[in-house]
Amino acid sequence: MTKIIFTAFLAALLSSVGIGQSNTLYADLGAETGMTKIIASAVKRWEKNPVLAAQFKNANTDRLEKSLVQQICSITGGGCTYEGESMKAAHEKMGVTTQQFNALAEDLQLALSEHGIGSATQNRLIALLAPMKRDIVTP
Repeated sequence: MTKIIFTAFLAALLSSVGIGQSNTLYADLGAETGMTKIIASAVKRWEKNPVLAAQFKNANTDRLEKSLVQQICSITGGGCTYEGESMKAAHEKMGVTTQQFNALAEDLQLALSEHGIGSATQNRLIALLAPMKRDIVTP
């Protein structure tokens, strides 16, 4: 009986501090504050990357960053509703290549690492973003 009470007490204690509870991917990415910082870092990388710079030359950086944070929030369990264009509509006239898509993903992973996001969490995010390739890359 004492063992059961101790186990129940321990479980209650751990749950009160968040240990043992499953977080959403959004929470694991730092929620809005964390994602805002990560996306800002990624966009800076994209603007400087010679493979991507031309695509970002005339971008409205503030709007882009807010849209990306909203989109990632919506697909990672953050409770947001993405209100932007579909990926197909947003990219159909841009002529995005596979090389550019891969460079963008690599720079995003570098930004995630820069902000202390571990590889397991990065992989969870990339798994959600990777299927968008078919709507972003021009065949």
